[in-house]
Amino acid sequence: MRDADSLKKSIIEKYSAQEVTLVNSFMLAVHHTILTAATAGDDILVCSELLKETENAFRYLFSDMGIKTSFLRNESMEEISHSVSPKTRLIFLAVNENSDYNIKSIAQTAHFNKIPLIVKINGDDNFNLNPLKDGADIIIKDLSSCTKDKIPAAFIAEAGKIDWKTMNIPILKVPDPCFNNVRWAYEAAAEMNVPAFSNRLQSVLCKTYGSELCNHISSLIKLP
Repeated sequence: MRDADSLKKSIIEKYSAQEVTLVNSFMLAVHHTILTAATAGDDILVCSELLKETENAFRYLFSDMGIKTSFLRNESMEEISHSVSPKTRLIFLAVNENSDYNIKSIAQTAHFNKIPLIVKINGDDNFNLNPLKDGADIIIKDLSSCTKDKIPAAFIAEAGKIDWKTMNIPILKVPDPCFNNVRWAYEAAAEMNVPAFSNRLQSVLCKTYGSELCNHISSLIKLP
C-alpha cells in the first residue's frame, strides 16, 4: 500500500518539483495556496477563465478576507504587465492541454515584478502538462479523478527555483505571529531545507485546518 510520502515522491519526480503538499480537496488547495502568500490588503491577478466555483472563491471568499482579485479578460502580455501593482502578491493562471498561454513569458513578467506565478492544471487526467518546466513557481492539481470513487484530493507543488527573500511577499518575510514569529523566507527556509512557501503552507495552513491527506486516501490514488 502506498502511503502519503510515497505519493509525494511520485509527484515530485513526475513534475521535477522540490516540495509537494497533499490536501483533502482541490478548492482547499486553492484556498491554502492563496492564504500562504496573501493577506488582507493584498491584491491577486487572475489572467485566465476559471470554473465558476473557483472564480467565486476569488470574487467573494477572498474578497471577504480583504484580498482583492483583478480578473483580466484580454490576457495580453502588455495587459498583464500593466495590471501588476505594488500590492500584487501573485499571478494565478488556469491551463489545460488546449490552452495557448505563454507560460514562460507570464512567468518572466511575474518574476520581473518579484511575485510568483501559480498555475492550476485543469483536466481530470491531464498529467502531461508541467508548467514548472516553463517557469511557474507553484502548481495545483485535482487528484480526485485518480481515485475509483472520485474521492476529493489534490496536491500543491513548489518548484523551489526562486528566492522568496527577494520576492514581494511580505507575509513570508516578516515575523509570523501564527508560528512563533518565524520569518519563513529566512530562518525556516534555512533550518528546514524546504522552500519557504511550502514551509508556511504545511506549518500554518495545513496544521490549522487539519487538511493533510492521510495514508489511507493516498493509497487509493493511482497516478497515470
